[in-house]
Amino acid sequence: MTRKKDTIFFVILLFISLVVLSLNSPGRKNITRIKKVFSYLYRETSTFFSNMVFSVGDYLKASKLHKETFYENIRLKREIIKLKEENVLLRDFILKKGLKVPMKKGFSAIARVISWDLEEPYRTFYINKGNKDKIEINSPVVDEYGFLVGKIIEPLFPHGATVLLISNPEFGVGVKIGEKGVLGILFGMGMDKGIVKYIRLTTKIKIGDPVYTSGLDMTFPEGLKIGNIVEVKKGYYAIEAISDLKALKHNPRYVGILKYEKNR
Repeated sequence: MTRKKDTIFFVILLFISLVVLSLNSPGRKNITRIKKVFSYLYRETSTFFSNMVFSVGDYLKASKLHKETFYENIRLKREIIKLKEENVLLRDFILKKGLKVPMKKGFSAIARVISWDLEEPYRTFYINKGNKDKIEINSPVVDEYGFLVGKIIEPLFPHGATVLLISNPEFGVGVKIGEKGVLGILFGMGMDKGIVKYIRLTTKIKIGDPVYTSGLDMTFPEGLKIGNIVEVKKGYYAIEAISDLKALKHNPRYVGILKYEKNR
């Protein structure tokens, strides 16, 4: 027991002696130098990694900017291709299809059909041109063959618009039928046919007669093609005729928007 105590006492004295010696010897300076070296290494290492992280951040930022620029460039190229396609289609409208009325009245724009009303496809569809393209409410819309598709209605956005289709029951347009120009008003029927009402009993029309806009409704120019008579119904006071709607049979992907002339 006494030996254990003597051993512990000896170790404590030895430790105290070493501490005193270190304080009074050149070894203290070495320890200080070592501390300075470690401190220097720590600072330099921290600075290196901080700069490295900053550089990586700059690299990632530059890489992201480059990536965004790359995709923006692709998007712009696609837009240019679309514009070229629309320009070709516009020339096709005017030069190849022989649209005398659209040539005379002029186009506001040529647009691509974005979407149809899936629940009621004979009512409306949406196009990719709007008031930024000088399109106005009630502007007539035709397909590439010159057949009347409908007219522009609200909502009208800067780069988008809704088209009320000629087949919509809410749609009405003044028409003339055949060579004699029998007058009537065509209404949509919610299908690829329309009904012409208010035809006088004394007039004569037959199946196959062409149907055109009359221009008397002050919205649509005279002479736009609609379709042909497929059925004639004679009533007590007037004749009703059914016309097919050629524009809907073509299922247009691109349409031309004519300039709406308020004082037509």
